[in-house]
Amino acid sequence: TTLASAGAQPSTFMKNHAPFDGELDRSLPRETTYAIFEGGAGIVPLPMQGLVRILNDVLEKGPASMTEEEYRQKMFLLNGAVHFDCGPRICSLSATAPAENLDEVLQLAGNVLASPKFDEHTFADTKAKIIATRTSQEADMAYVVNYHALRDVFNYHPDLLDGNGSVHSLAAVRLEDLRAQFSRLFNLEHCYFTTVGPVPLQTVKSFVEQRLLAATPPLYHPVKFDELDVDHFKRKTLKI
Repeated sequence: TTLASAGAQPSTFMKNHAPFDGELDRSLPRETTYAIFEGGAGIVPLPMQGLVRILNDVLEKGPASMTEEEYRQKMFLLNGAVHFDCGPRICSLSATAPAENLDEVLQLAGNVLASPKFDEHTFADTKAKIIATRTSQEADMAYVVNYHALRDVFNYHPDLLDGNGSVHSLAAVRLEDLRAQFSRLFNLEHCYFTTVGPVPLQTVKSFVEQRLLAATPPLYHPVKFDELDVDHFKRKTLKI
C-alpha cells in the first residue's frame, strides 16, 4: 500500500517534495529508515517478471566500489543492515543502524543505488542461483498451481505480479534488462520516505537528503494505480 492510497498525511516533505514521515521512539536501539519506490514488480513486463528476484539479490551484494565481503564486513562493524525488496506495487530500501552509525549506513545504501554490481560475473552467478531455487519450487505441485492459477484467473493484473517469474522467463533475462528495469523500479521520481527509531526526525531527514537523494533530485510524482476490480478482471469461466 502506498502512502497516498493509505490516506496518510506526511509530517514534512523532502527537498524534491517527496513525503517524509516517521515516529520518534527512543526505546528502540536502532533507527530503521525506508525509501519506498512506487510502481513495483507490476510495472515489469510479463516476460521479465523473474528479473525482479535477480535484481534484489544483486543489490544485496553492495555497491560496485566494494567487494561483497568488504560490504558485509563494513555492515557488521556498523551494526547495520540494508535490504531491498519488491512487491506488486512498491519496491523498498530499508536501512537499519544505531543512531551514531545511521548516516554512514545510509551512505552505503546510497552507494548501492548509485552504482550497483551490474557486472557480468555477479549477474551470471546470481541468475544461476535464482534459477536453481525456482527450479526446485517447480517440483512442488501446490506451488505451481498457486503460481499459475492466480495469474490466470485475474488475467495477469499487476497486483498479482510479485516478481516471481518462471524458469523460462528467468533464463531469458539479460544484464541489459536488469539495468533498464532497475532505473524504472528504483526511480527517485516516485519515491517517498518514512522512519522509526531514536533519532530525531529532522536529523534523519537531513541524512536521507544527503545520502539517498541526488544533488538535484527529480520532483516527486505519485504513481496512480488501477484498482483490482475482481468482477472486471476475473475470467468469464473458471472451467479448465
